[in-house]
Amino acid sequence: MMQQEILEDVEPTDEIINACKELKEKGYILALDDFVFHSKYEELIKLADIIKIDFSITKGEERKNIVQELNCNNRIKFLAEKVETIKEYNEALNYGYEYFQGYYFSKPKILSSKGINTNKYIALKILDKINKNEVDFDEIESLILKDVGLSYKLLRLINSASIGLKNEISSIKYALALLGKKEIVKWLYVVLLNELKQNSSKELVSLGLLRAKFCEKLCINSKIRDKGFMAYMTGLFSLMDAILGAPIDNIVKELYLPDEVKDALISKNNSLNDILSLVISYEKGDWNRVLDFAKELSIKPDIIVKNYFDSLEWVRTIA
Repeated sequence: MMQQEILEDVEPTDEIINACKELKEKGYILALDDFVFHSKYEELIKLADIIKIDFSITKGEERKNIVQELNCNNRIKFLAEKVETIKEYNEALNYGYEYFQGYYFSKPKILSSKGINTNKYIALKILDKINKNEVDFDEIESLILKDVGLSYKLLRLINSASIGLKNEISSIKYALALLGKKEIVKWLYVVLLNELKQNSSKELVSLGLLRAKFCEKLCINSKIRDKGFMAYMTGLFSLMDAILGAPIDNIVKELYLPDEVKDALISKNNSLNDILSLVISYEKGDWNRVLDFAKELSIKPDIIVKNYFDSLEWVRTIA
């Protein structure tokens, strides 16, 4: 599905309204950015699918009132921008916001002595096996069969609507072969991410998935299009410090990740770090840096918004 974001400085002239109506007729999703209510926006509100509220500008009861007043038929989805504290996140959640962006989701609470404390030995062992050049599916199958939870989740995934198979799959080995090496790695890391998050907000995991898909899509549309898988992994693990409450330098030492991904995560200057920096700049609304990174990576600016909303929809689908 196609999306179009309408920036806050766009005046709702008849020409703009008619253009938005044409986009809606063509199937576009329309999002109003940095929305502050004014009667002149009434026609745009009728057309909008998503309204983004800047929590650094909109305060107190106004955050709640905007949702209640504009969404009487539950048609519009609300996105809370610049959410900087757990209090603001919970407030937005209670008011009915469905999407969230902000520094809170990427700001770790660092405990320097804390590392990855997990009993997911089997999953980590599987990742070790998968990251070898020659994948032995018999070995991986035997490991997965030792963990009932992993077995169940894998079969549920392979038989889900998103895979689209006609016949139900009950064999772990067949499921592994159908998914392929890269998809298994992605799936296992998502499972691990959920296991490792402990008391962290589930929204951190959702944002990690959003970053992963957004990085992957941007990468595929860039001059380094062959690195989509590594871009996905970079985005997925870009919030591990916030999730685990530990420095990212310590975390990457304990993860089975390609060196180029590890370098990107600890801010070494490489193309994957440029992709991640573009994504983080987009989250912050730093459009000048977004365009700078897009130019550096040979990404057409008009594809960025589409990639973002496609990624949002993907996260909603797999959630």
